[in-house]
Amino acid sequence: MSTATSEQRIYVACLGCYNGGTLHGFWFDVDDDADELAEAITTKFGADENGYLSCSDLSFGDIHEETAIHAFEGFGDYPVGEYESLATLCALTELAEEHGDAVFAYASYESESDPDVLRKQFEEHYQGEHNSEKDFAQELHEQMGTDLGALEYHIDWDSVARDLFIGDFFSVDAGANGVYVFDRH
Repeated sequence: MSTATSEQRIYVACLGCYNGGTLHGFWFDVDDDADELAEAITTKFGADENGYLSCSDLSFGDIHEETAIHAFEGFGDYPVGEYESLATLCALTELAEEHGDAVFAYASYESESDPDVLRKQFEEHYQGEHNSEKDFAQELHEQMGTDLGALEYHIDWDSVARDLFIGDFFSVDAGANGVYVFDRH
């Protein structure tokens, strides 16, 4: 099993400053606690008397209330959006600590944004990291325990893999590590 290759971080920028031509933002480490991350963002930018985000960039003298994620690191192929849910990012990070980069590969193909549902779906569908789809097909056959004897040497495993991945499974490239395999059901 692979592990996450780097720490997950996001660059959060003040939109009012950005729209005014100034880059004003901060990098934040993403861990498994969305509330702590939201509090860190609010603390870094500042808050008004009601506790709402309130960036006060002195070069404009205006109060800005909106932020957006303008950059990110460590999320693999997952396309972190400008207004991505902090809860989703934290859930992905927590899952990645346990399952590695396969989490980001799965999330990049899955449209589910609810962190609890995404976690459940990933854990149900993830079939592991394999050298290739062909190797997965052979390993699946071995797990089934069917002894084909000498006939096994005549099986076209590339064809078996192609059939499996047309319907029941899909894979995501894991780079030099092979493929991450997920079932579709």
